[in-house]
Amino acid sequence: MFRCHCLPGLATIAATVWLGLGSAAVGAPAAPTDAGTPARAPAIPMHTEPGLATALAQAGRLLAMGEFGLALTILRPVSVPPVCRVVTTVDTPQPAQRAACRDAAAAALAGWNRGLRGAVRFVPAPANGPADLQLILSAAPVGPDAPDGVRLQRTVQAGMPTRVFVHAPATGGRAALVRKSADAVGLYLGLTPTGTAAPVAHAPTPVGLPPAASPGSRFAAAERVLTDSEVSRAIQLLRARTDCAGFARRRVKVQCPLPVLTLASAVSDLGEVRKGVTARFTFTVRNTGSAPLEIEAKPNCGCTITNERQRIEPGQSGTLHADILTTAFRGELHKTLTLASNDPLHPQTTLEMRAVVLPLVQVMPAEDVRLALADDAPTTRRLEVRVRDASAVSITGVACGVPYATAVLTPRGDAAPGEARYDLDLTVGPQAAQGRTSFLVALNTSSPIDPQVNVLVVCEKGILTTPPCSYLGALGPATPLPVRQVVTLSRGSGAFRIKSASTGDPRLQVRVSPIRDGAEYRLDLTYLGGWPAGSVNARVTVETDDPLQPTIIVPVTGTVSEKLQFMRGVSTVLLARLLARLSRPSRSATLAGVALRPDDAV
Repeated sequence: MFRCHCLPGLATIAATVWLGLGSAAVGAPAAPTDAGTPARAPAIPMHTEPGLATALAQAGRLLAMGEFGLALTILRPVSVPPVCRVVTTVDTPQPAQRAACRDAAAAALAGWNRGLRGAVRFVPAPANGPADLQLILSAAPVGPDAPDGVRLQRTVQAGMPTRVFVHAPATGGRAALVRKSADAVGLYLGLTPTGTAAPVAHAPTPVGLPPAASPGSRFAAAERVLTDSEVSRAIQLLRARTDCAGFARRRVKVQCPLPVLTLASAVSDLGEVRKGVTARFTFTVRNTGSAPLEIEAKPNCGCTITNERQRIEPGQSGTLHADILTTAFRGELHKTLTLASNDPLHPQTTLEMRAVVLPLVQVMPAEDVRLALADDAPTTRRLEVRVRDASAVSITGVACGVPYATAVLTPRGDAAPGEARYDLDLTVGPQAAQGRTSFLVALNTSSPIDPQVNVLVVCEKGILTTPPCSYLGALGPATPLPVRQVVTLSRGSGAFRIKSASTGDPRLQVRVSPIRDGAEYRLDLTYLGGWPAGSVNARVTVETDDPLQPTIIVPVTGTVSEKLQFMRGVSTVLLARLLARLSRPSRSATLAGVALRPDDAV
């Protein structure tokens, strides 16, 4: 029941926003300010759910053309009843988490009831009864298209509730779960989540309204889950639905001015910039529509945005600046911004920032070097080192991380003006170990931005294993057995042969076959199943005729889940007994009627 003498404005919204009821009274649409001036379609605020924004924009265009019946048809799927029946469904295996999810959903609904003050009232509904909204809280992610952890699925079929899926992980705490549940209800009302990290103070009582009555929940005085902006935008969207429905039912043509966001380019590419400077990326936004355009930019990284909120009049342009300090970057830089707007066709736009950050000291051709070492002689490689601003930066020293290697830096005479160039000669002695090893060469500089530049040297000598370790992955109940992996052993120069290969574990088999006899061999690894739950740390032992590498160890790793063991034990017995019972002609059995006896345990 609505007490119109206490809540005149919001009661009008509640009485008319439910477009699915043909007998509902129609509230008066927004009146023109001057006599004879055509009515205007309601404005669509930023952070409106895209489906609702599109529906309101299309309804406004249809009202402007006099297509009143089509406008009502478009608005009906996004309508909200004055009393919204809510079913909460929890899909998580842990009893404590199920209770926490129901607690958070109740808190979120109570917060919205207080904030909306009767414009819409959310009431719980039985699981099998009629409902308008179904909140589905699940431990599983709701999909890559829902980065905020909530996803809306509007239902156009009569009698079916609109569903909102909520990702409810076991970690994160109660505050985050309440916040996410409140976002889910807000998404149903037409709000996209704006990234509020935790519950904050709810909206104050609107002017002229009495204190809120108890919503019938123990959360009435404890929870504060909404912001002023959320409540204000929700009421604005409820009123927009009401106004559009009223125009359509009264057959009133309207003006439908809409903002149109136009970008000169969604990519700002600065090309090459020196490390340590502040890179400024610029985007030009133009409003080619007929209504004011509101924009708000939010970074997806640690950049700083200038003029992140702007109002751009029709025919005018605005400029966004994003600054990134390049001290922590090296090489290609690729970051993004999210631009929200009240353009119903472009509610969110991704802006890209690109640059190539040039280090003050650069090693060419690369800072990662791979050396194929000789067996009994030193191996030498020459690299080039460039200092872009020799007046500000100098190299103060060079050192190797291992005793069997040396690095010598020699100035060159072909440097460009303002630069310095050096030859960096690396020498690795025959004392280097067999197989694949690595070490660092450190170039110390006078720059506080780049005080040390590291060159990674990877050495390959003798017989090499590719990959160095065989990873079987995560082994779960859906993993088909057997699991197979391939490892190769090869040598760049000289011949070798594999005498034997073994695992010492009957659950892991290995077979050797030549690819190029005397130079390259293939190890076929086969896991048959049966390892206990936990981390896998097995190994394959390979015996060769090489006197320097007579034994080569290939690690085998992976993870076996507890659920896999259950599926291999109890579930296998249960399935066998269930099939046996179903095959008896004297009586029928169902899965719900089959229970494990004490002797079913494994």
